[in-house]
Amino acid sequence: QEGSGGGEGEQGANERRKAAIDRLRRHICARQLRYLVLGGLEPEGATSSSPTTFLRLAREARSIMKEYQATLYVNEGAQGGQREVQQGDELVLLVAHTLLEMARRAEAEEEAAGGQKQKFGLAPDLLEGLAVDSPCSEEAAGEMVRSSVAASPWTLRAEAAVALEYALSLSPYNYQMKLLLIQVYRAMGAFEPGLVLHNQLEIKSIQLDSLSFLLFPGMMRCGFFNEASQLCKGIIQFHRKCALDCADFLKDASHVGNYVKAIELVEFQRGKVSRSLQLAEAKATMSSLTLAISMHSTREALAYLQEQA
Repeated sequence: QEGSGGGEGEQGANERRKAAIDRLRRHICARQLRYLVLGGLEPEGATSSSPTTFLRLAREARSIMKEYQATLYVNEGAQGGQREVQQGDELVLLVAHTLLEMARRAEAEEEAAGGQKQKFGLAPDLLEGLAVDSPCSEEAAGEMVRSSVAASPWTLRAEAAVALEYALSLSPYNYQMKLLLIQVYRAMGAFEPGLVLHNQLEIKSIQLDSLSFLLFPGMMRCGFFNEASQLCKGIIQFHRKCALDCADFLKDASHVGNYVKAIELVEFQRGKVSRSLQLAEAKATMSSLTLAISMHSTREALAYLQEQA
């Protein structure tokens, strides 16, 4: 009887957990739809420079983060071993996107003000004092923000990075979090942590081309010349192998009389693969690296450029 009671208790706990997961999935879906439909949680009639807009976005981010922390229990005792996505991970992605939206708006306001620091940004310590549902007038919002330490776009991005790092410590295999965190680190100028995350993704084959945009804008500027060279070589080698494989597949398709497939292969290779923007950037970057590192005189550089032409 004790064993039977224990089994019933465990079954009841599993049913409650499944019900909680179902409610969480519906809530996440509603949150995501709201974010997409409202265009970054923009209320109707609000302007990007409005103090209440920044306060509302800050409350939204804090509210979503509380929801994430309150639902972590549903992942306890999960079956099936390693999971790429834990229940509730999408909430942290929404938090990060909301903070990045705030950073984008603060940056735009700084540019519009001729480089003057955005006064409507919110410092992280101010977020702690905001009641999620408390009403706030335009004047009160402006006073709250002006009396606080204004947060820079960099600070808001740092908050997004902290949220993503925290979530990754609990869900270390989440691919989307790592991709977003790489972009956040790159925007902050902290390129090395982004490079470490990029290496953890074990990118290969076509992903070398489709995901290299995450690193290209910063590798040369930050002085990661060896890493840039390795990435460029990987992209170029992939495209060479792809061209050779396409020729072999084309021969096999023609040999068996599958001419429709042969035409599709030719169109794919010529129309998409060979026109890769990342391939062009990899070749240009390799030329720049060769000129900067391997050429030690004007004569050598001129000879190299003539050879490439």
